[in-house]
Amino acid sequence: MTTVRLPLVVAPLYEECVRSAQAGSGEHAALAVLLADPIVHTDRFVRHADASGVDWDPLLDEPWSSSEEFLLRVAAGLWGRRTTADMSRLPFLDDAHFQLFQDMIAARRTARVPESRLQR
Repeated sequence: MTTVRLPLVVAPLYEECVRSAQAGSGEHAALAVLLADPIVHTDRFVRHADASGVDWDPLLDEPWSSSEEFLLRVAAGLWGRRTTADMSRLPFLDDAHFQLFQDMIAARRTARVPESRLQR
């Protein structure tokens, strides 16, 4: 497993999400999966996230690739926000993005962060 270093601004949020997932929160588990992914290693993401959470509306207004936008919309929906995610994008995700999609769904359903997404 390759460990990716989290951007400092999202590290406290990631840690809180993992703790909340351990207490049974699927929403937090799904967000932890997203936060452990390199998609958050951009200024476009980190300027809309801090220890208190993600500011989804301006985040989703940023320019993203179609795959990134789809994944962020899925994450926002799993967090509980009403949003649209164009499911026709699924067949066009590369392997890493498809795995991220699957891991977020599984984390939301089980309230567990997959081992491969845990930061050490």
